[in-house]
Amino acid sequence: MKKMACISPKQKLSAVIFGITLFLLSAANVSLAKDITLTWDTNQESDVAFYNVYFKDVETQETWQEPGPAHDPSSNVASYQILGLDGTRQYCFKVTALNDSGLESSPSEEVCTSAVSPCTDLDGDDYAVEGGECGPVDCNDQDATINPVASEIPYNGIDENCNGLADDDALDTDGDGLLDSIDPQPFVYNTPLDNDTAFVRQTFLDFLNREPDAGGLTYWVDQLETGKFDHSELVEQFLLSDEFQGKVAPIARLYSAYFNRIPDYSGLMYWIGQYKDGTELISISDSFASSAEFTSTYGSLGNSEFASLVYQNVLGRPADADGLAYWKGELDASRATRGQVMIGFSESNENKASMVQEIYVNMTYIGLLRRSPDQSGYNYWVGLMENGTPGLGLIDGFLISDEYQVRFTH
Repeated sequence: MKKMACISPKQKLSAVIFGITLFLLSAANVSLAKDITLTWDTNQESDVAFYNVYFKDVETQETWQEPGPAHDPSSNVASYQILGLDGTRQYCFKVTALNDSGLESSPSEEVCTSAVSPCTDLDGDDYAVEGGECGPVDCNDQDATINPVASEIPYNGIDENCNGLADDDALDTDGDGLLDSIDPQPFVYNTPLDNDTAFVRQTFLDFLNREPDAGGLTYWVDQLETGKFDHSELVEQFLLSDEFQGKVAPIARLYSAYFNRIPDYSGLMYWIGQYKDGTELISISDSFASSAEFTSTYGSLGNSEFASLVYQNVLGRPADADGLAYWKGELDASRATRGQVMIGFSESNENKASMVQEIYVNMTYIGLLRRSPDQSGYNYWVGLMENGTPGLGLIDGFLISDEYQVRFTH
């Protein structure tokens, strides 16, 4: 390519030509090399012989000229291809017509390409996978929460800040589930039976359905090591915690409200997981309302009969006149679905207060033994607690039971 020569007015064609309409037909990028195809309406003056193509780099203003195609009077369209331009830069193009004497027309209107970034950023977090001139390398371009300036979440085995797992401390040399960074014996397989750190971690998993955060782990291990709580008391603290009451207990109450029975372990854990992952309680309630078990109990009932039976099954008492009128009115006016009504009952203060012992016993079985309670054991412990016996005896018994300890046999 040669530099564009300056064209004086006297070099123009004798008749000023404005008839060239230029189009950017395509701009194909292959490995960031750009191939440009220009097409334009031909000039129909009789002495037009060929065309010149001019283009420039928009950023540097460097300009080139290339001889274009010969004029074909039988065609209304001409085209020209320029190969191998830098796909990361923006170019603008013009075309002129020339006659046999070399006199040149006024240029066409300018058309321009768009620059293509050499930096691939599919997840839009402003970090690219190429590195180098594109900046720090994005180690996961499918997840905007993972990039070189993200905050590392410890102990989860995910490299959020793209520096390897050096500060995640995800190595678990002995395979006991305790990462080396928090394991007081990183080469000894420890279990909750013989290590306070392992016990606290397992309690987070059993009752909050998640790995411990670093601050929480440190705090609760300190509570054990300083004697402020023993293992049973620590478990009870988790059962009574705001996180448990907000993320686990509502599902257990809803389950009981709908089906009037001890929850099955797999079903309850599934819905606890769904709720923890962001599924709204009303969506879970609507799913319960469409179940065959619920339909067989309530499906054929009118709104008044439905509300009356919910009072009896959930709260264990006949409906009061005002309450029945309220819920019937909400259903009749379509201001509430049956799923919403069930949440209204399950999350009512009356039901929460009445189910304290049931939730405690259910979730102690599920958390420590990884199973639903048998009916006789459930009735026994709920009865004791309703008569004033502390639930710590239940937790104590489970922690020393073979059924709990066999969970951690290695």
